Amino acid sequence: MTAACSLDFLAAGKALDFELVSIDVEPPDGEPPIVEVGDTLLLSARGRGTGLLALFSYDRLLDATWRTSPSDLGSIEPLPQPPREDSTTPTRARLHGLGPGIASVRVSARRVTGILAVRVIPGVARIDLAPLARPVRVGDTVDVIGVASDADGRPIPQLPLRFQADSGLVDAGRVAVGIRVTAPDTGSFVITARFRRVTGSMVLRVTRRGPNESTSAARSAGAASRR
Repeated sequence: MTAACSLDFLAAGKALDFELVSIDVEPPDGEPPIVEVGDTLLLSARGRGTGLLALFSYDRLLDATWRTSPSDLGSIEPLPQPPREDSTTPTRARLHGLGPGIASVRVSARRVTGILAVRVIPGVARIDLAPLARPVRVGDTVDVIGVASDADGRPIPQLPLRFQADSGLVDAGRVAVGIRVTAPDTGSFVITARFRRVTGSMVLRVTRRGPNESTSAARSAGAASRR
């Protein structure tokens, strides 16, 4: 396996015919390009190019400039360059969320520009797990849907939440804005949904099936509460 590394392309690139052709701008691994109003999102940028050097490494873009627009949605704060002994960290910046909308972050170096669209949302105040059907019996498969809202109770649609279910439930996959679980036994099981620092939870109560009840293929249930 070949591991990617980085070099000072301003110097090495001239000797090895490296030419910068594109710039990738991204948040940390696993994080969506979303920032709340009043919060910040860490971003980094790496350059891709042509030539032999580009097969094994990336450009850290230490000469890059950062910009964002519109100015009423976000402001950009470039971070200090890494110390000399750090040979891997690329150029980085913090995006400050100022107002809801789509902010465009642009990183430019050597006549090449990379662009990332970042969604700026109101601050998430709570996450509710919404019930769609009750009761839940042993053997049922249940869709649990998460809904985030701001301090005024207005929903924030299409927010990617991270779900976790008690080990007593079987994770049956993801649905559009929720999780699907199967209840193999009776009991009370906690399901949580999280977005950054805000967590919502519900208790899923599973009871035995009556003699005349059939198994549900996919149901949603639960009591919404905020942890």
